[in-house]
Amino acid sequence: MKKTIFILIPFALMFKFSNAQTPISYTADNTNFENPERGFMHYSDTHTTSSYTPLSLSTLQSYRSQEKMSVIWRNFYMESFTNSAISSAYLDNIKQDLNIVRQAGFKVVMRFAYTSDGSSPYKDAPKSIVLQHISQLKQILQSNSDIILTLQSGFIGVWGEWYYSSYFGCACNGPLSAQNYKDRKEVLDSLLSVMPVTRMVLVRTPVQKATMYNLQMPKDTLTKNTAYNGSSLSRIGYYNDCFLVAADDYTYNDTTLEKPFTAGDSKYLAMGGETCGDNSTFTNCINAQKELARMHWCYLNVDYHKSVYDRWKSEGCYDVIANKLGYRYKLISGSFPTSVKQGQNLSFQLTMKNEGYARPINPRKAELVLRNTANQQEFKFDMNGNTDVRLWLPAPGSTAVLSINITIPQSLPQGQYELLLNLADPFPSLYNNPYYSIRLANTNTWESNSGYNKLSRNIQVDISTGIEENKDDFKLNLFPNPVKNSIHVSSNEPILSVDVFNIYGSLMMSKDIGKQESDVELSTLAQGVYILRFKINSTQFFRKISKE
Repeated sequence: MKKTIFILIPFALMFKFSNAQTPISYTADNTNFENPERGFMHYSDTHTTSSYTPLSLSTLQSYRSQEKMSVIWRNFYMESFTNSAISSAYLDNIKQDLNIVRQAGFKVVMRFAYTSDGSSPYKDAPKSIVLQHISQLKQILQSNSDIILTLQSGFIGVWGEWYYSSYFGCACNGPLSAQNYKDRKEVLDSLLSVMPVTRMVLVRTPVQKATMYNLQMPKDTLTKNTAYNGSSLSRIGYYNDCFLVAADDYTYNDTTLEKPFTAGDSKYLAMGGETCGDNSTFTNCINAQKELARMHWCYLNVDYHKSVYDRWKSEGCYDVIANKLGYRYKLISGSFPTSVKQGQNLSFQLTMKNEGYARPINPRKAELVLRNTANQQEFKFDMNGNTDVRLWLPAPGSTAVLSINITIPQSLPQGQYELLLNLADPFPSLYNNPYYSIRLANTNTWESNSGYNKLSRNIQVDISTGIEENKDDFKLNLFPNPVKNSIHVSSNEPILSVDVFNIYGSLMMSKDIGKQESDVELSTLAQGVYILRFKINSTQFFRKISKE
């Protein structure tokens, strides 16, 4: 095999060293800890029929510290505005609530509604008012979209659940008309238009989505190729407010069609909500965990229904569900080189499992961080290429081997670097806030101050010297290295000669050898790094040494 010297600049050489991979195994952390955009959440609402009830920063902080939560569900009831614009005072109160959410490091599931009174006539608002209010809320929703986990479609009907409505039809009186669905779609499309394409809007049932967008269930479910592309269909998820109360969850008309459709859709969409009553046939731990996994549940309201959560605690699955709602990534093993040269590829593998029920709901960064161990300077590199991180990371319940290839810049300073994984929120306003970074379920890896996950490996970045070393079948041994005066070289074939270059490519000395081993005198060389070129038969071989 023949060696090639690439001249990049005068007297500059590129030297590539073979570098074996070293394995590492990681230890799982089975405790419950908070992670962004997932898990159990508390419910909170405010009404215009009484004085505004603001969110409390200290309450949210206690949810995080004591209950390991990162999500709050906030319903805004607007009883006083069914025939008028939303008041500026109410809009200001919404802004203040979202500011509290931000200060607490939370994300919010939002819903707007006009009534919680289930008596007829239903006290929701006409379409013209709904659309006017959505327009009024546009600026608030857009400027706070970074901390909005999902926006529930709301607005229509009692509780904003799209059922008991005086203006958009009520299935309690028979099938909805084509006009009813047209009006509902106009509201949903308006909500989608005021939110960034990176955010999802949730509907109450799959029939609503399928009917409004002419989908056939179950075949028109999202796929990996149609997910996360910014289309309306890729942004319409689900909130189920009666999970496990019956075989149909008071949500599905035809479970044989709608459940498979929802299960397929929710692989790539948000699924959240609450239970509404205990039914041991369906709420028992075995069935509950099966359905949570099947429908890829991301978050659940822990305040309703208490009887269901009491059952899960008594049957022993509550803590398991707390861990598995949404995503839960853990490292299993890794394989890393010990060094890399400037301008070359750093290649390694991570084996990771997603033990959760779902993927992350919103976009996410995946960065390799190289932190210089001497001065703590950090350098970051995207790990996932052009693949959406939600598809690059393991799917729910699966294990994947992630192969990472990153080009180390020629300008990266030489030195020892710690390797870390950063799964940060891509919004600039949240990117540096560790509350919004994903923590892996491994022991001794999480850095709470930075939001990074340690990969428990260091790597040496060496100066690029310009000579590229080939792999060979000859045995070529050198010792000692580092060297003070002379170095002993030996091979299983006669060594014809050796040339010594400095790191800039200048020839410092040459020696004819003509035998299988010899001592090479280097005492006249200054301290530093040198490249030795050996000629054996018709092949050239290169080795790096340090001169003390």
